[in-house]
Amino acid sequence: MSEKANWISVDELSHGFGANNLDNVNDLAGKSFNFNFENGWVIKHDFITESELKWTIKGDEKTYTESYTAVNPRSGIYFIDFEKKSEAGTTVSLALDLNKGVATAVISVMPSREEIERPILYRALSGENLRAVKVDFARATVDREFTADDQAIHPETDELLNWRVEYSYTDDEVYEHIYLRQNAYTWNCLKGNEVGLCDTDYCSYRKVAEDLYLFVWEEKIIPTVGVLLVDFQAMRTCGKIVGYKGEDTNELSNFKVGAKALKLNATAYPCLQK
Repeated sequence: MSEKANWISVDELSHGFGANNLDNVNDLAGKSFNFNFENGWVIKHDFITESELKWTIKGDEKTYTESYTAVNPRSGIYFIDFEKKSEAGTTVSLALDLNKGVATAVISVMPSREEIERPILYRALSGENLRAVKVDFARATVDREFTADDQAIHPETDELLNWRVEYSYTDDEVYEHIYLRQNAYTWNCLKGNEVGLCDTDYCSYRKVAEDLYLFVWEEKIIPTVGVLLVDFQAMRTCGKIVGYKGEDTNELSNFKVGAKALKLNATAYPCLQK
């Protein structure tokens, strides 16, 4: 019996999404913020309009202009996303919390053709990461000096672990996630373009607010990064998925996603309760 795995490009994946996305907001238009990052960078963000962003690294004074999207899942909290024109294959997602005056930047970098073609077996045997994508987290305070002991900074969390959750991006695009451990989760397509496909991939979790989490995953088969704000009060998500449009590495597909969430169950392991 033949078993064909119908892996698709990120661009093909995007065609079935959109029905449950949050609308873009213009709340930030006309506002400016200084992001004081942990590594010492101070980057001024000027939100010129509801879709145009200018940012400047203090000391460098070069200004970059990007097109951005912003959604507002909770009062004072925004998910902002843009593609960096000055750096190939690079996007930035910002979880901005104006209530606490902090932000977490997720910088996603897509791999080169040579990196994509390096076999997973070789990566495993040489002790490398199995996924070719690269993700960096950068913590920042907003309009105040950064200090590592600032209690408002979004911390890593284990509060999602052992939960099994169903996400409906549309009625016809439905996935489940099983949050296994601190850096691993399993996804399974129940309905949609990837139905029948599933995998276990690298991931990260950070707590933004009560029942609100920044969840980031990195796929190893098709180079993909997903960045979501998961809200278990509203029982929905907002965020983005990014990868290449097709087999070549010339153009990104970076698109908004949002889903209705349904908690199915949480697994308790007797061997870990002792």
